[in-house]
Amino acid sequence: MALTQFGEQTKSVFLKSIESHKLHQEFEVKVGVSVVQGQPLKLVAADGTVEPAGAGELNHLIIGYALQNRAAGELVTVGMKAYGIVWAQSLGALAAGPVMVSATAPTDPFYRAYEAVVLATANGADTVGWSLDAAAGVGELIRVAIY
Repeated sequence: MALTQFGEQTKSVFLKSIESHKLHQEFEVKVGVSVVQGQPLKLVAADGTVEPAGAGELNHLIIGYALQNRAAGELVTVGMKAYGIVWAQSLGALAAGPVMVSATAPTDPFYRAYEAVVLATANGADTVGWSLDAAAGVGELIRVAIY
């Protein structure tokens, strides 16, 4: 192991990358958990933080993989499955997590509207990305990571 320029001991973070167009985004680690480099992560619906995905977790819940070891409350860089983040509007109340595209947004035709994927009835086939923000009602501006 060698020291990085930030004084941390490390091995290689990236061995190889062929899809250089993939997105890297920072998220706060959920209170009470920690993450390990390479661990699959999912969004916490209540606040948009991230936590480790459980064994057998549905693939469309996993937003990406931790690129560092981080403790609760720290920022972790996530190598995301998504390739971009767009502004959109909520079609109704919405938690952070998987979304599907809907019609033109209800309050501004400049945006698309997104609604939550109903996990009890969907297998992820309708999922087009993840809302990074929660919304209390119709027409709220949200960030959507699309893939």
